[in-house]
Amino acid sequence: MSNFAKRFAQNQKNILRREQYLRVKKMDRQQMEEFCRNLYMSGYEDGRESVPGIDIKQIEEAIAGTKGIGESRLRSVMQNIEEKFGGTENGRKSI
Repeated sequence: MSNFAKRFAQNQKNILRREQYLRVKKMDRQQMEEFCRNLYMSGYEDGRESVPGIDIKQIEEAIAGTKGIGESRLRSVMQNIEEKFGGTENGRKSI
């Protein structure tokens, strides 16, 4: 558990409301799996929204500004980055 998670858990007396606890307690396996899936996806989306994407052009500029990196090496590095982390969101490459 990360330090943030520990602090969050310590600051929150009860993360689940009583009604949620009772509802979870009565769930069968399928309902519990669906509940866990929804809880995970909600946390995943919140985390994803809290971290902005990185503009691939800024990365390219930073690498190009490094002494000893020529045009051919820059192309090679950028190609590897795009292969590994490729994909765009809202016109920006997301890494």
